[in-house]
Amino acid sequence: MVQLGHHPADSCTNPQRSTRTFTVVHTNGIHLVDLAYCSCSEAGQHGTRVEQLLRRRLFPATTLDPQTACTFQLLKSAQLLSLQSKLSLYDYYICIEQLTDATGTMDVNVGHIHGRSPAKRAHISEGPLQSIPPDATNVAPSQDVKARWPFL
Repeated sequence: MVQLGHHPADSCTNPQRSTRTFTVVHTNGIHLVDLAYCSCSEAGQHGTRVEQLLRRRLFPATTLDPQTACTFQLLKSAQLLSLQSKLSLYDYYICIEQLTDATGTMDVNVGHIHGRSPAKRAHISEGPLQSIPPDATNVAPSQDVKARWPFL
């Protein structure tokens, strides 16, 4: 378990575990970790959940109840690759997925990254808006959806 708020060697007297497994995207892959925020009497000193993540050099995907974060090292690496080689962030993320599981036996997709925005389907012959399934939501596609919609 990763304890936030305190120095890594110190323990919190009242850790509050994340309600779900936390996803950390790093340069060596996508990792699912158990995370606990500081909720002890010193919690005011340690800041909000977002501040606790940022102090551990984790950039949260959202400011409201974050469940996913990218490491600062990943963000720096993505920036340099984008500026020097013109590699898109999407392609970089696909590389990170491959580092996590190159066999394709695990579902490592982070739902908000594989969103169903029309811009990601502009090349579809029917047009980007017609290619969205009527039951589309902002969650990672299941295997049967991937089979029916190969462009996801």
